[in-house]
Amino acid sequence: MKIGILGGTFDPIHLGHVEVAKQTLAELDIDRILFIPTGTPWMKAGSQITEGMHRRKMVQLSIAGQERMDESGIEIARGGLTFTIDTLRHLINSQGKKDELFLIIGADAASSMHRWKEAGEILDSCTVVVVSRPEQTAFNEEQFNKIRPGASARAIRINSLAIDISGEKIREMVKSGSSISKLVDPAVERYIKKNNLYRGETDG
Repeated sequence: MKIGILGGTFDPIHLGHVEVAKQTLAELDIDRILFIPTGTPWMKAGSQITEGMHRRKMVQLSIAGQERMDESGIEIARGGLTFTIDTLRHLINSQGKKDELFLIIGADAASSMHRWKEAGEILDSCTVVVVSRPEQTAFNEEQFNKIRPGASARAIRINSLAIDISGEKIREMVKSGSSISKLVDPAVERYIKKNNLYRGETDG
């Protein structure tokens, strides 16, 4: 089975995330997309992140009814700082090498991937899918190739038309009382209101 891995804080998950998953499924020969909310991202250590149970639930609500999309809480359950290589190792060990893994990341993340823990092993463990948007920073192949010469030649490129919105912007909109109805699934919007998320500085 070919599995696409789409990780992130998902704080909150928005329609852009789901559109990237849909586009990946449409363009690539992948069987399913696995959304994996992060525990504590190593690059955001010390930052305030909403409790994992809320972020997991919002992902589950957002992809409910979507074909070939699932959610996993393995990173949140593991605790500690989250490193991509640890997640890949877990998936390989638990599901066996019969599955082919595709790591779906943005162009900005791909451009700095040479700084990630065991970046070379990441390339050996999966195929990297680089998602680019016209209004965002372009994929820097030179930086990516610092992992290994010619590494960018193996990366799959997708030019996404998904909305360009960040979780941070959505949190700011909720706090200011602005509508987010066009940015998140209705069920996610209701969940945010019901649980009073992002209303104050103490969220998390």
